[in-house]
Amino acid sequence: MRSTTYGLLLSLGFTTACTIVLENEPCQLRDTTDTGDTGDTADTGDTADTGDTADTGDTGDTGDTGDTGDTGEPPPTWQAISAGGSHTCGVLVGGEVRCWGDSSLGQLDVPEGLEAVSISAGGNHTCAINTEQALVCWGDDSQGQSTVFDGLYTAISAGFEHNCVINTNGNTTCWGRTDEKQDILPEQTTFHQVSAGITHSCGAATDGSWQCWGENSSGRLPEEPSDTTDFVQVHAGGNHSCGLKTDGQVVCAGPEESDSGTAPTASQDQLTLGIDFSCALNAAGQATCWGENEEGLATPPSEVLGSIDANPAGRHVCALLQSEVLEPGNAVCWGANQSGQLNIPESL
Repeated sequence: MRSTTYGLLLSLGFTTACTIVLENEPCQLRDTTDTGDTGDTADTGDTADTGDTADTGDTGDTGDTGDTGDTGEPPPTWQAISAGGSHTCGVLVGGEVRCWGDSSLGQLDVPEGLEAVSISAGGNHTCAINTEQALVCWGDDSQGQSTVFDGLYTAISAGFEHNCVINTNGNTTCWGRTDEKQDILPEQTTFHQVSAGITHSCGAATDGSWQCWGENSSGRLPEEPSDTTDFVQVHAGGNHSCGLKTDGQVVCAGPEESDSGTAPTASQDQLTLGIDFSCALNAAGQATCWGENEEGLATPPSEVLGSIDANPAGRHVCALLQSEVLEPGNAVCWGANQSGQLNIPESL
């Protein structure tokens, strides 16, 4: 998710994913040629192996929403929604932010008065770009991932414990957890889209090339495909990476044994990745998901969807329905629901 023109989004999470609201673009990251706008970030030095994410086994109802009772009011109208690890956040028409699900690390403590244009839910934190194009983050800050810097931004991608942003000058920066160098971008490279994963990051460079950096176990950092000039999106999942080409072809790299790297052959328009599954959206608004299918992850709803986005630390997916005009009740979620992350508010 990333700038401003109303777009509809779907998000996968470890309990969530990344969503940029107003422009149908994917999430984005850091250019090492300029650190002026984002300030100097400290290396948190946390080298503890956290694995892919906490166990999100099926412990609850995986229905689309919880029954909150008939209040007589129309359901909220969303302009963006983003799935995180075990929580979900959305932006209402008008910019107000609401979050639900796991609250153990302050994931639901939305700053008072925040009006957002884009939002990205991470593993246990969330970041947004407000109406003045400044960054705002809340929730877990154990790796410095919720510490923000001055500057103006156009795109944000919140991963498990690190983030990547693109500023208004086109420079990309990543910060937070750095033990696998997931914050060290390729030199002399600028990006038009970026994606923060768990221990690696990816992006589509302005020259159309596929770029990933950080941990390379399981082959998640692919050797550059022979054709490197036509990628429009590149995403980092839990232990795999996928890119979308201009012709709609999806290319993936990662462990074949989990099927997380096995992509559909049909043409796609959008792409998003979770911890061990992936989803794509075609021009007709139909979603296709592949990889892990616990809790119905690979069984998306039949509704026509407008956009998709995922978090590499999560096992649930959220989306906005496709429509020319945003309408009440225009969001759906599916997958794990152990913390109530699927229970989209039915009233304000």
